[in-house]
Amino acid sequence: MAEPGEAPAAGAVPTASPAPRPWAPFDLLALAEKSIDPASRRRVTTLANFGEQRRVLALPIPDRLSFPVEIPQGAILEAGFAIQARMFSVDFLPKAGPTVFRVAFTGDDGTESELLRKVVAPRDSTYHRRWFDERVDLSALAGRRGTLAFSVERKDDPAAPGEVTALFSGARIVPASAPGEPNLLFVTIDCLRADHVGAWGHDRPTTPRIDALAAEGIRFAQAYTGAPMTLPSLPQIFTSSVFPRPGAANFASAIAAAGIPSAAVVNNVWLVLWLSRNAVPFDVIASGDLMAEAITDRALEWLRLHGDRRFALYLHYLDAHTPYHGPKRYARMFADPGYRGPVGDGFDDVEGANSGRLDEADRQRVVSLYDGQVRLVDDQLGRVLDDLEARGLLGNTIVVVSADHGEEFWDHGRFFHGQSLHDELLHVPLVVRLPGGRGAGTVVERPVRSIDIAPSLLDWMDVPIPPSFEGRPLAGVLARPGEDPEDLVATATMGQFPTRYGIRTPEAKLVDTVDDGRRTLWDLRRDPHEDHDVLEREPGIAAELSTRLEAARRSMDTDGVQLRIVGPGTGTTRFSLALESLADTGVFETLDRTGGPPDTRVALSSDGRDLWIRGRTDASGRGFRFDRRLLLLAAAGGKADRLRVRLRVDGVRAPSASVLLGDGTPLPEGGAIDFADPLLAAATRPACPAPANGVRVCLWRSASARAEPSPVPLPVPDDDARTRLRALGYVQ
Repeated sequence: MAEPGEAPAAGAVPTASPAPRPWAPFDLLALAEKSIDPASRRRVTTLANFGEQRRVLALPIPDRLSFPVEIPQGAILEAGFAIQARMFSVDFLPKAGPTVFRVAFTGDDGTESELLRKVVAPRDSTYHRRWFDERVDLSALAGRRGTLAFSVERKDDPAAPGEVTALFSGARIVPASAPGEPNLLFVTIDCLRADHVGAWGHDRPTTPRIDALAAEGIRFAQAYTGAPMTLPSLPQIFTSSVFPRPGAANFASAIAAAGIPSAAVVNNVWLVLWLSRNAVPFDVIASGDLMAEAITDRALEWLRLHGDRRFALYLHYLDAHTPYHGPKRYARMFADPGYRGPVGDGFDDVEGANSGRLDEADRQRVVSLYDGQVRLVDDQLGRVLDDLEARGLLGNTIVVVSADHGEEFWDHGRFFHGQSLHDELLHVPLVVRLPGGRGAGTVVERPVRSIDIAPSLLDWMDVPIPPSFEGRPLAGVLARPGEDPEDLVATATMGQFPTRYGIRTPEAKLVDTVDDGRRTLWDLRRDPHEDHDVLEREPGIAAELSTRLEAARRSMDTDGVQLRIVGPGTGTTRFSLALESLADTGVFETLDRTGGPPDTRVALSSDGRDLWIRGRTDASGRGFRFDRRLLLLAAAGGKADRLRVRLRVDGVRAPSASVLLGDGTPLPEGGAIDFADPLLAAATRPACPAPANGVRVCLWRSASARAEPSPVPLPVPDDDARTRLRALGYVQ
């Protein structure tokens, strides 16, 4: 897209902006969230109900909410509703007698029109144990002003209190789609590395439908994700930021604010929990143990209800992720017919793959299974595209296909993902098909980042881009392909693997491993496979990239919890510091070094609960930072996230007074703290002077930072989810 006053570059892909909407959409949840009393029983939240997660307005029974409204021309009322079935282990259905859901419009002249009335009785009818989604044509009320009221009451006794909670979801007044307003289909495929896609040169027919999309649209040949695992990669994509904050604006919230119906159909327990806890307001999040065919089935079911007007649909396919247990025809599609080894028609032994037990033929069999699973996903994507074509919608739908990260097939000695920042994990496919065939056949060689996807989706949909987004719309890359690309900043911050930060340019990549302070530098021009570390040979390049990487990480310096470890005025002292969870309530994340030489060792437990720092320090000190987040069940139960701080100096346990909290309060005897405690807040950075002897530890968070930890999905809190993660190859 050309800048104001600038003509588009030759060969640039033109964009078409639809006419602006003449009116703002009515959204019940947005209005309720701004107006309801926090002390009331009303609430706007995200919860799972009857197999779907939805953003809902939860109301006690009886209740009634009304808002002023003007009914525009061509308007439709959409509303979903249901009775809340359960909370944790409590089943509400035996108490869910007949309940009346009602929506009515009362004009300024006092005339009432009942728009919707439905009796829901899940106690008495299994058919009512579901979500109801209704649409009402408002053309007869066009141009009228009045109030729109949403109410719930017991059928047998309207004034009596009910014993269950009523839920409204996706309740809004929307216009019929205007000409030129495009739909959106956004697809991410778990573990899909770029070089296993046909359009990127793979020699097996793994992706005929993606290849066709690339031919009909735009292929970004050098697209790189910001992390080698689902978290934080997909949060980075959604929020268009390298270090996503809980509750940050995201592309789904921007779509919701524009009044566009949306849905996500996903099968990845990490992603499901993150979506449900971080204000990502899809109208519907359908999730569970959904393999590719089930993902597609749910998507087509949703399209049948919503495809006759503008929509945004997000799909995340998991089948290219271990375990490779797809249909046999895909398991054998690319198999060597002469193979007689131990790997059968499925594979889930990640530990064995990294133990050296597999020979080259075994490894090739594993890769063929992966390629078969990729083909399975590609075929299912084809079903979605065929359905859109049959409905006459594909031509006016933005289609974007990418991946959260790649997969390592022993490229650097290991199998799986998360363990490094090599390109086999960061280089992902990115294909865009725009309405009207704009840019058909374009191949963009300029490197782009996954955080550029969300602003691009909104830009192409003519939806305002949140100011917090760090990525840039790809229209600028299409208009000016010769400009220098932005640096890719990549992060690997999951407790199961070493914490790493990296920066990538077209010429070089620098990776900083926090755990042991080691840095590596790769010359990507001469060594694209990243086989030879040139850190010592190229100190100038390393210093420049190091400065840029540290600048990117500096945005975290005033956020989260800060830690400084200072030695005596002269010499160095050996120390060991442990921060250990006292209960299964919280985890450490986004650990980093903030000062001092990298001569200490840092380690997180594989479940993220405990942190250890060991080494030597002097008067200049060693600095660190981290986030501490509540687990989901701990947050829901109002539990305190208590830890024990243990400091040993030269092998001897140090007194509690050696650890100072916030502005200088000594650590309580016994060493137990809560990171939500106001004592940790510091108005300014504490001085933390060097002690006369021994070691001083200062632990604080900025008074302007969030005082309360926010829930995140690490580790997964229930046994069933842990079992699923073990099956996927994550050792918990």
